[in-house]
Amino acid sequence: MSNLVYKKFTKKQKLFLDGLRKPADTSSGFEEACSKSVVVFSEYMLGMKLYYWEVAFLYSLQCVLEKKPISKILDGDGSIKSMVLALTSRQIGKSTCLAVFALWASFFNKKPDKRFKSTQVLIVSRSFDQAKKLLREIKRTYQDGDRFMFSHEKYSDADGNPIFGKDYFSKRLAKNDSNNATSINWRPYDEHKDGEFVLAGSNAASGIRCYAPTDVVLGETFTIGFVDEAGHKSIEDDFWFDSLKKTGDANQAMWAFTSTPWQSSGFFYEYCDLEGKNATDYIWKVVATIDTLQHDIDADNDYARVQYEGVLEDIKRDEALGKLDSVRRGYYCEFVQGEDSYFDPEKVKNAFPSDAQMVDYYSGECDLGVDFGAQKSSKTTLTISTLKDERIIRLWHREYSKGTDLQLTNDIEELFTRFNIQRIVPDDCPAGSFMIEEWIQKGWNITPMAFRTWKVKKYGAFRAQMFKGTVESYEDDSLRKQMLAMRNSENTKQSYIQAAKGYNDDLIDGWILSCFHFLHTDDRVKFHEW
Repeated sequence: MSNLVYKKFTKKQKLFLDGLRKPADTSSGFEEACSKSVVVFSEYMLGMKLYYWEVAFLYSLQCVLEKKPISKILDGDGSIKSMVLALTSRQIGKSTCLAVFALWASFFNKKPDKRFKSTQVLIVSRSFDQAKKLLREIKRTYQDGDRFMFSHEKYSDADGNPIFGKDYFSKRLAKNDSNNATSINWRPYDEHKDGEFVLAGSNAASGIRCYAPTDVVLGETFTIGFVDEAGHKSIEDDFWFDSLKKTGDANQAMWAFTSTPWQSSGFFYEYCDLEGKNATDYIWKVVATIDTLQHDIDADNDYARVQYEGVLEDIKRDEALGKLDSVRRGYYCEFVQGEDSYFDPEKVKNAFPSDAQMVDYYSGECDLGVDFGAQKSSKTTLTISTLKDERIIRLWHREYSKGTDLQLTNDIEELFTRFNIQRIVPDDCPAGSFMIEEWIQKGWNITPMAFRTWKVKKYGAFRAQMFKGTVESYEDDSLRKQMLAMRNSENTKQSYIQAAKGYNDDLIDGWILSCFHFLHTDDRVKFHEW
């Protein structure tokens, strides 16, 4: 990932972050200082001692909201970012950051819409229960702020009486707008009661709403959008690109994404852009592993020490149960094989050596796989592979969009002039039955593969060879994404291998077809006599 990686703060960076904890302008009034800095707001109004990574994350969110560049001290490049992404460990304070920023932005009306001059924060979680849980945490956060500002001695007058009363936040909740399990609403601005900065200028209720990833959110108007656990399979690409993003774009919403690395596919994974191939420089990216808390322990933060030691105990228990991938994924932010991912991401990466090239001619013996496209989305593909020195090598492929494969037979005849094709292995499906019969009549060596019968076995054999490092392809980003998006599921009767929703499997199916005869279902490469 490009941008800032919060694993090892330098001394200079920690001094910068410590400086953010205090008002930049000592001449500012209390509410003005808190309105100017989400970090100051957190520590002075909510009474929260933030971890270093939380300070850095909240600071970066504010910079993006206010269209300011991230400080070069934190490795900013001087450009203004439009989105923020945080790839984080579990149990590290991610929900706390969402709560603090949502409260600060809505309470000080930091991103007002054009019509009502009010800030609307939307947080999408992976389930309805998670959404309600997050909103409960936000409510507890402002209630803690009420108690902090009422009881702390520094907010008392000369006679010891509290300056801000016992309900600084709660007294500003809207009475005419709902405050329930999914929403928090502040009343509109009242200059006499609120002064210059609190709820500044809002003509209607500013608020926070937490929802599950369903079409219910599409009727909402919001100016700040958070997608929590954005990498989880329950938050699908279609929902983000076709629905949620377009709804927020109507108000030029600021977007931020937080997640642990659930799976090596989907929009969150592509936004992480681990290999720097997706042109995502407009996103400010943060990585915070559980070891990030070491910085706070070094600064004598006792709460961080207790938290870290407790998490280490959880890690030891998981490791004792053999849940090593779960530990790497959940606490060290590694995109290892997901719970239902079919292929191991690291093995997929190794299957595309940098020196491999697609070829247009090959005199050695090889096979051609033909995957017929479905009517709606998937494409017809031709794939040629060979078995050489005990390695399965993908040599060439071609994709056909819908309606462009009418000359498929002619194209295969032309391939015979450039490749020493021994067998053609088509997908034995209704869409290809007419062509398969035509090819048989031509005298070609046709050995159809019935996916219903062979898919699980041949995919299993292929995966076993990939684990051993004996399959390779030239660079093909579309194929790589398809492989990472393949999912494995089981019921009481059988196993299923299929593409995640929003993805196709035509390229990987075509590769499997082209090496059908090279694979034994007992996971051994079959040395076939041509």
